[in-house]
Amino acid sequence: MVNDGTALVIFGVAVGVAVGTLDVGPAGIAWRLVGSYAGGIAVGLALAFLVVEVRRRLHDARLENVMSVLTPFLAYLPAELIHASGVVAVVTCGLTLTQIASRVISARARVQSAGFWTLTTFLLNGSLFVLVGLELHAVVEGRSAAELWTGVAATLWVSLTVVATRLLWGNTLPYVIRALDRRPQQRLRRVGFRGRLPTQWAGFRGAVSLAAALAVPTTTAAGGPLEGRDLVLLVTFGVIVVLLVVQGLTLPAVIRFSRLQQDPAEEEERLLAEREMTRAGAEAIDGRAAEIGAPEAVVERVREAYETRIRQQHLEEVLADGRVTDPDHRAAKRRVLDEAAVEQRLRLALLADKREAVVRLRDEHTIDDIVMRRLMAQLDVEEVRLLGVEADD
Repeated sequence: MVNDGTALVIFGVAVGVAVGTLDVGPAGIAWRLVGSYAGGIAVGLALAFLVVEVRRRLHDARLENVMSVLTPFLAYLPAELIHASGVVAVVTCGLTLTQIASRVISARARVQSAGFWTLTTFLLNGSLFVLVGLELHAVVEGRSAAELWTGVAATLWVSLTVVATRLLWGNTLPYVIRALDRRPQQRLRRVGFRGRLPTQWAGFRGAVSLAAALAVPTTTAAGGPLEGRDLVLLVTFGVIVVLLVVQGLTLPAVIRFSRLQQDPAEEEERLLAEREMTRAGAEAIDGRAAEIGAPEAVVERVREAYETRIRQQHLEEVLADGRVTDPDHRAAKRRVLDEAAVEQRLRLALLADKREAVVRLRDEHTIDDIVMRRLMAQLDVEEVRLLGVEADD
């Protein structure tokens, strides 16, 4: 997205020059890039902290997810109004929220939003292709064979240039970094040619390219038609199709050639985070139980569950556990129901400590965001299970 932000700033300058509304030299372009980035970052940071304060006050999953839908627009539009990069503002806001909002967004909202954004992203990408397909028909209609062949030749040339540029960049810049950065930790991150190849080969063109092509104006500032717009649309659509077909069909072979190994660090980090969040929950049982007034029988059942998990993880010695049995009569049933409700509250309270342990590991850079998100998803599912399904869900 940062690359997209840079490209779209340059795209905006190029469109301004093409339609005759902008007349700048190299220094002006450089200044616009700096201003766009600085303004976008400032707007994104400001909105992220505002969103956090708003979400602290929301206690309905639907309202929280409405806020998540509005957030990108609230970041993009103000940035564009001050002639900064809206894309950079959205990226900055999103990155900031990933570091802060994990402590203020409810589990129910996260579980609900995961499916929503997966479907929404799919529909938006599909809609863009439909729009370009409709536009392409108008572009191709009435064109001579010579003009179409010119578009095909340009498509192949641009496709080759895109692939070659990614391969060239991916096999030169890493060696420049190695020459300049001699730190031991940098050496641990080094990857050979085979390991880098899938990333370079998977550089498909898609939604951003289509949106940019559709955003090219049809007329100049003087009111005349903008020359070359149809060719831009034709080439953009062609490059997307060529890269999806050629690179998409050959990507499995490229991955096999790369002989990628599973990252052992990710599994180690996951196991570390699971052990840490279990330990945090176990240590907090007595304090949380005292806060909510949980009966000893409930505390012991929860403690037993945590001790079982600790034994599985080989963290510490097993503590003494006990079971409480009640006679089968009405008073006992009521007591069992009350204890079950308190046990649920205790388990829910302990989830907060487990989440805090996982987030702390991420903040300390002991685990990365991928591991944190997976574990947070597990905790969210557990919380939703304990809370049950709301009547309106």
